[in-house]
Amino acid sequence: MEQNTLTNEELMLLCGKGDKKCLEILIERHNKPLINYFYKLLGNAEDSRDFTQQTFMKIYEKAKSYKVTAKFTTWMYTIARNMYINEIIRRQKVKMGPLEEHGNYKSANPGAEIKVEKEETAKIIKEIIFLLPAEFKEVLILHVYQGLRCSDIALVLKCPEGTVWSRLHYAYKHFKKEYQKRTGENGL
Repeated sequence: MEQNTLTNEELMLLCGKGDKKCLEILIERHNKPLINYFYKLLGNAEDSRDFTQQTFMKIYEKAKSYKVTAKFTTWMYTIARNMYINEIIRRQKVKMGPLEEHGNYKSANPGAEIKVEKEETAKIIKEIIFLLPAEFKEVLILHVYQGLRCSDIALVLKCPEGTVWSRLHYAYKHFKKEYQKRTGENGL
């Protein structure tokens, strides 16, 4: 059987037996989603890549003890989440400043206005998500950007599924209110 056709869980079990090609396949499958996950949480592309690399190193370290008790992605996001929590604690101790502002977009290109609008909207969305309370931000990112179901998020967060649904509801409510306040737009 070709390794590319194996499930994530099967790949991880083989990785635990020393098959490094299986780890490469897992990295290939999950690198972009993890980078996106960390980027949504941390707001920095370089940190996101570093944390993704560290997550895969942690996955490799734990490969021999891996047991299929949940989906691989649930296990992977649990590791990633723990790394994020540790980073937040470290940053609070260091008392880092807010996100750096990005430069202005200016262009003589006729289609540039649409591009600028999209980029400004994306920036507003990023800022609002970044400012959400941590428990709301986590569920929103895991659900919307990582595509996890509420039952899987409950496993990652080690909380009841109802709590996930509640946090997701309040995250959307808070997000919508803040978006309307910043843009004056009613639809989202």
